[in-house]
Amino acid sequence: MLSVLIPSYDTNVVPLFEELHHQLMDSKLDFEIICIDNASKSEKCILNQKVNDMLHCRYFENSTDVGRSAVRNQLASEAKGDWLLFLDDDVMPTNSDFISTYQLAMDSDKQVISGGLRYEDNSTKQNCLRYKYGIKHEQIDSKIRSKDPYKFFLASNVLISKKVFDSIKFNEEITQYGYEDLLFSKDLESKNIPIQHIDNSVYHLGIDDNQVFVEKSEHAIRNMQTLIKKGILDSADTNIYKVYQRFKSLGLLWFFRVFLKYFRKKAIEGSLFYFNLYRLSYLSRLLKDSQ
Repeated sequence: MLSVLIPSYDTNVVPLFEELHHQLMDSKLDFEIICIDNASKSEKCILNQKVNDMLHCRYFENSTDVGRSAVRNQLASEAKGDWLLFLDDDVMPTNSDFISTYQLAMDSDKQVISGGLRYEDNSTKQNCLRYKYGIKHEQIDSKIRSKDPYKFFLASNVLISKKVFDSIKFNEEITQYGYEDLLFSKDLESKNIPIQHIDNSVYHLGIDDNQVFVEKSEHAIRNMQTLIKKGILDSADTNIYKVYQRFKSLGLLWFFRVFLKYFRKKAIEGSLFYFNLYRLSYLSRLLKDSQ
């Protein structure tokens, strides 16, 4: 049995349910689709209740925000299937054979299968920082992802056996945006559980505006620093920390702190180059302020 699990927050999930339900019914698989809204208390939750009328579908809301990792674990605890397909709430399968491709993968000897992300060709999004970042860092074909399988793990589209998931689970100390995927992949690696990367992608449709994406990135950096302080994450696990250490050894961090506001302004205007400089500047200021 396949359990499709969708953590949600203030998102209309009806189109995603409809597409998945259609493909699953055609597949003849035993299945269920479960979505939990993590206490967004949004008007969209009312609209989403209609998916409960679909066969083998459940949608409900948490009364309190349990955190990004905990809601994924909650979904898994609700699941009856021996296979779990985690999907974000703002994605959509790129192909009509999305489920059947994963169905074939379920018959293999692999325990974790990552399908990948894609972004729609959309000229209106060309100046969106989140869109540019996704194209460069997330829209990667399986041949490249397979060369460094743990680095390219994304929980937004992954099929995993329930047995393997229950042996790891998402770290519930992560309640804010960022790095839950990295910690989960590190746990897979530590247990020598391989990740198979295939081209079975979903479109990432939820493109934040530039201001929101920069703010989310700030949250992620603060979250990273907290995890490092707690010993949950090693600084060597993140590229940004490696770059920070390199510039620190050269005595150049002052430069980034001086131009922090300028880099942030240019990032919000849509520059991926300045966005990367701003992230480094923000980390430098954060570490300096914490001393």
